[in-house]
Amino acid sequence: MRVKLTGTFDSSKGKFRALLQAVVARRVVDHLRKVKAEPLAPAMEAELQAPATHEWDALDLEAALIEAVGACRDELSGGPSKDLPVLHTLTDRLVHGMTATEIAKRDGISRDRVSRLLTKGRDAIFRHLLASELGAGASDERVAASVTAFKRMLRRPTQAHDHLAALEDTALSEQLGEFWARFRSSLPRFEGDLTAAGRELAHGVELILGSEGP
Repeated sequence: MRVKLTGTFDSSKGKFRALLQAVVARRVVDHLRKVKAEPLAPAMEAELQAPATHEWDALDLEAALIEAVGACRDELSGGPSKDLPVLHTLTDRLVHGMTATEIAKRDGISRDRVSRLLTKGRDAIFRHLLASELGAGASDERVAASVTAFKRMLRRPTQAHDHLAALEDTALSEQLGEFWARFRSSLPRFEGDLTAAGRELAHGVELILGSEGP
């Protein structure tokens, strides 16, 4: 169900959790209409408790990252922002798990060149991710400022408050700070998912947010 919902998710219409909650609620109602409801055992009631906030945040982040990567792919594959070297290098890193050194050796270019291509690709992902978070009316300047601050916060999480305080736009600082809090609370959820799909997603998130590798 998660895959199907993610494919129809439109961030401009609200958080992914809202879509998921609505779909689940409809399914529960449909089920109860078809069968005679019986009192639930205490253990079952405990299992049906709503997930913790950070778990909903993780679903939001997962859907937003998938959407941002897709938007980045579309941007780099055609139109005025077409950049196939960046797209191919980013694909090698995120999809095939190649290191910067492996890509450089295969393509006969310097590792620094690969690092620059990956940085440009990640910047595009972050730009789409944060543009979605800030809303459709966000200016290019606000999105660019948020990307710069977000990258600094990723590099030095303990100084995140200082990076937010350095933003001249108070409203932007508050928005980015709220996103950062949800983002940080979501990461353990990815790391703790031991299913095959969970490990794959956690690895993908690490490749998107992490360094280029050796």
